[in-house]
Amino acid sequence: MAKSISAEDYRLRNGFEALRRQLLDERFADRLDRSLSYWALAADRRLPLALLDYSVRELLHMPFERLSATAGVGRKKLGSLIMLLQRVTDDTVPLPPVEVMLAAAAGNDAIPAAAPPVVAADFDPALVSETMWEQWCESVKRHDLKRERLGRLAPSLLDLPTVIWNTPLSEYVSRSLREIRKRRTHGEKRVRVVLELFSSIHRLLASVGTHHRLSIRLMPRFISPVEDWLSELAQRDTLPDEQEIRQSLALPLLNQIAIDGGPIVQKLAEGRLGIESSPQSVRLQARKLNVTRARVYQLLETCSKIMDVRWPEGRVALSYYSERFHLSGMEPRALQLFDLIRDLFYPFRPSILYPPVELATDESASDSTGEVDAAIQDVAAHVEAE
Repeated sequence: MAKSISAEDYRLRNGFEALRRQLLDERFADRLDRSLSYWALAADRRLPLALLDYSVRELLHMPFERLSATAGVGRKKLGSLIMLLQRVTDDTVPLPPVEVMLAAAAGNDAIPAAAPPVVAADFDPALVSETMWEQWCESVKRHDLKRERLGRLAPSLLDLPTVIWNTPLSEYVSRSLREIRKRRTHGEKRVRVVLELFSSIHRLLASVGTHHRLSIRLMPRFISPVEDWLSELAQRDTLPDEQEIRQSLALPLLNQIAIDGGPIVQKLAEGRLGIESSPQSVRLQARKLNVTRARVYQLLETCSKIMDVRWPEGRVALSYYSERFHLSGMEPRALQLFDLIRDLFYPFRPSILYPPVELATDESASDSTGEVDAAIQDVAAHVEAE
């Protein structure tokens, strides 16, 4: 008995034929040799798995009857095939509008609304396609950012695993999205933060052209005013006082610590520098929080780790001005504050801030992310009570 043909079958056939004619146009020639899976998203359902490894060109040259007769490919999966082919024609939005025939094949008279663009407020890695990923990587390549480290450009280091803070963007721009998701060390959380970082870079640079004599430098926002202040110091004869150092150097760095280390680390750093009172010793901070000094050292060391990835150039800059201020007879309280800032954010080893003996003899003083997280949890309640 011949198979009955429904209205949905006709709509699917007509939709496929319309897309075939459109995609065989010369302007889409550079897309036809990619496999159909290239256009699929992690959030897609009812995909025609038996057809995903075929190139778009191969599928367009198959009769619709052969496609519909493929084992495991029914009306809903044919609808998904048409949706994927529609994406081939329009890669300017994260999720192109779903065709009428897909809604009909799903038994729904209403046409599903197009998915909204991916924005940082509700970023969903499942909505990122290979096409979008290629665009993001192209933005990184076009502006020569491949050597930049993930931690340098991340919105916040709180969401970025410590082990990839110093990973350059070049580690990802040469890989497809599928390859990244298959990496053994890249689970859902890590893939999400990497994709969100590349997305934010692309949104920032998408409308920026290139110039053969000009370039763009991306960096955390706090760096520019601090570097401008240091440059201004080099041009004048007067030395900064304690209030100026607090306002132009200490507070911008502490604000960044709040973003990247959280309020616990920020509060300890403020106490160490004496922002709201006299500088507190690590012994006093440990006694007030009822934790070991090694725990406090761990949390304070987060400040230098953050600055090493966020503003590594600061180490040389602060070392230069420290030597200059010591030789110029700077006011003692201002000099004390500057030295505390340098020792906290860019310590030398050995340092008065990080005694090696104490850290070596305390088994709880580990540099691992898990131990630092445990330290933060231990002192959180005490800091909030202060």
